[in-house]
Amino acid sequence: MGALLDRVAETAAVEGVLAAVRDGLSGVLVLRGDAGIGKTALLEWAAGQASGMQVARVAGVQAEMGMGFAGLHQLLIPFLGGLEQLPGLVFAQSADSSTGGGPGTIYANLYVGNHADVKLGARTVKIVEDTRYPWDGDVSLRLEPEGSGPFTVALRIPGWARNQPVASDLYRFADNGGELPVISVRGRNAGPERVPIDVKDGYVRIRRNWKRGDTIHLTLPMPARRIVAHAGVKDDEGRMAIQRGPLVYAVEAIDDGGQALDLVVPRDAALRSRFRPDLLNGVEVISGEGSRPFVAIPYYAWNNRGQGEMAVWIREKP
Repeated sequence: MGALLDRVAETAAVEGVLAAVRDGLSGVLVLRGDAGIGKTALLEWAAGQASGMQVARVAGVQAEMGMGFAGLHQLLIPFLGGLEQLPGLVFAQSADSSTGGGPGTIYANLYVGNHADVKLGARTVKIVEDTRYPWDGDVSLRLEPEGSGPFTVALRIPGWARNQPVASDLYRFADNGGELPVISVRGRNAGPERVPIDVKDGYVRIRRNWKRGDTIHLTLPMPARRIVAHAGVKDDEGRMAIQRGPLVYAVEAIDDGGQALDLVVPRDAALRSRFRPDLLNGVEVISGEGSRPFVAIPYYAWNNRGQGEMAVWIREKP
């Protein structure tokens, strides 16, 4: 199951449109976007825009989470299968086959601010997750199990945090590496304990005797990085795209002097990021100096401010 979830997560990050709108009359949330985008990246972004509250129950997982959304786009994602699936995608659980169905494992798949009750055998584990993901990579999960006891918590480490933007050689990061994720566990009356980053099937597994108030801290570094395509993709030769965390960025004419397609950003140009609460309901933007100063916005948010040029693949040389 872990490998499958990880493949879904990894293929979601690079291309597609992410958007959603709340139906104010019925309270139904309609997720919209491009059918080429994976569910995981869509849900990560959408939950990151949280403002309202929604309760849903799926497969032994109850989660209360923010469900406010920004933007109105044109294409319905037909395969999403309903908002009611979201809690089951945020967390999943399984019995441990090695122990004959013993204490079990909780999988943390999506990093979303939420409160959840996860059934793990005869035990219910309350989880309070706090994060601003995808705008930063700091995530905390406070566990409140019904009684102390051993079980495993498996944290998904996205492909982009392991220097793999997609689960193939179609795209790769232009630099040779980045900072590694950091995980620690802090007990209610104890200092933090670092957890080795040993990724198997996309997850770091933490097995211990969990007590009420134990808190997992996960840091996923989010520098702005350049992506280049496989040499066989001739249309992208000599060009790069910008990714920060799970989100790919685009330049729009409205931010870049009325043009976007002629922008040149050399490989050694510095990239800076900052949060703009006043722009597009709040987004992290990336700026730098190329053939002219430029600002890039998350790709899902483009085409919300009038017509104009847009570019994802940016030339590195004139």
